[in-house]
Amino acid sequence: PAPLTVLVSMVVIRVIFIPCILSYAKGHLHWLLPSDPLNLSIILVYGLMSFSGGICAMLLSQKAQSLCDHDHRIPCPIVSQITWIAIQLGGLIGVSFSCMKIL
Repeated sequence: PAPLTVLVSMVVIRVIFIPCILSYAKGHLHWLLPSDPLNLSIILVYGLMSFSGGICAMLLSQKAQSLCDHDHRIPCPIVSQITWIAIQLGGLIGVSFSCMKIL
């Protein structure tokens, strides 16, 4: 199982991305906007968020499986179901936030 420090550091990294995305969406990054006409910086941030989210989901699922005395060969069905629901709920919330207007 993954050590707790890896899980905590991944979550902290993901929390740091949130103010960056909000600042970009509000237009506060005036120095970045003229030099990035293709929006590659925000695409890179979203890509890193997606990548780190996958790693967090995998590590948390692995940690939960080990707490239930299961592993990837014979997974705990409850942990698998909760992980699946969390992924679906995260996608739903993410799409809902994309429809909100940022003040």
